[in-house]
Amino acid sequence: MSSQARGVGDSEFQYRFYDLYTMQPLGSMPINKATYTKKLNGAGSFQGTIYLEDPRLQGLAPIAMCHPGRTALFIDVGGTLDWGGVIWTRNYQRTTRTLTLGGSEMWSYIYSRIQAKDYSTSWIGPTDPMQIAKTVVQDALAVANSSLSSLAASVQGSTPTAEWVSMAFPYIQLQTVGMIVQMMQQMGYSIGYDFAVDVSYDQDFNPLTQLTLSNPRRGRSAGTTGLMVDVSQCVDWTYPEDASRTGNKLYETSTAAASMLDIEVAAQPLQDGYPLLEQLVEHPNINSVPTGNLQEVLHAVARGDLAVMAYPAVTPTVTVAIANSSSLQLGDFIIGDDIRFYVPKVASLSGTASTDLFDSALPFDSPSVAFDGVQASLAGLNYDPRFPNGLDTYFRIIQQDTTVNDAGLSTFKLTLNVPPSASGLPVPAPVT
Repeated sequence: MSSQARGVGDSEFQYRFYDLYTMQPLGSMPINKATYTKKLNGAGSFQGTIYLEDPRLQGLAPIAMCHPGRTALFIDVGGTLDWGGVIWTRNYQRTTRTLTLGGSEMWSYIYSRIQAKDYSTSWIGPTDPMQIAKTVVQDALAVANSSLSSLAASVQGSTPTAEWVSMAFPYIQLQTVGMIVQMMQQMGYSIGYDFAVDVSYDQDFNPLTQLTLSNPRRGRSAGTTGLMVDVSQCVDWTYPEDASRTGNKLYETSTAAASMLDIEVAAQPLQDGYPLLEQLVEHPNINSVPTGNLQEVLHAVARGDLAVMAYPAVTPTVTVAIANSSSLQLGDFIIGDDIRFYVPKVASLSGTASTDLFDSALPFDSPSVAFDGVQASLAGLNYDPRFPNGLDTYFRIIQQDTTVNDAGLSTFKLTLNVPPSASGLPVPAPVT
């Protein structure tokens, strides 16, 4: 994390292109309508438009600079790298003279790679899942002509010895490296792990890529981050709740050769007043587990699923303006951090987003958090009818979506969810 990106303007977004194989710089050029996503345990996306008749492109070679499948893109925000990935698609439209680029974070390259070795017997004895994942990635990137061959892979924390697993990935049942890593990541709290490919500059301002595997989780826990988002200072916010996939009793099956069944029940949601909600969850991807260890692994996966599914999913979003007046900015956090989520009980003129933000960010007749807050304050009302008593709790940042507008305010939207408990037991979100 860095404070260098605080208070940046839209013009401080720089788009730097590199050869994906050699990582030699190809140059920089302006991109319009840029949006990009950073995700936990996956690969976020990128999209942007290049106007080929833009006078700022004079003297540049825009076509040669962004070949799909051969180009890495890094986004610099105020002197700090905030995104790095691969350009996978490029579409030219004659009527507008534009190139539309599409890409994904660096992890997407790992999904284009197949396991490099036969791992039939490599991990028959119980092994730390993070070490298995690290080895599979490093072996693949050591193959000739690989991109990201200089990618640094590190492990933060350690998997408890009692939670180690036996795995087998035979060469006759080839899998992508990404599938292997994500299969073990999904094994639940304490066995599974979090991962991300981060980007940064070295001392000579060359881009670096770093794969980090973290157990029991990535990011800083509640109360240690100092991060806070006051929704009254946001452009917009949402509080979605979804019970369509809720299950307080799960039937977990393996479709491996020795198919097994594990049934898990969460008692607390039933005591809280929820009816019995059952889900059938299949795990065909754990067919790499040796038969003798299959029941143990399926049980671990089931417990992980129950922790996520026992209560309705709650995934708030907050949209923050990239401006000097915003209290939270790019560079203050990493994906995986906990953040204090604050909804005031009573509106206050000093606590709401400025009316300048309202005027510049939204159409005149649009509903506005800022405008509603000012009105409520003047009328002596509560800040928001959804939470008449306010709300002060912690959530976890799992995704960042940044929109760089050609005119007006640029924003980033954070998607949040309920942080895992140290016990791995299900945790309900505030719903009142």
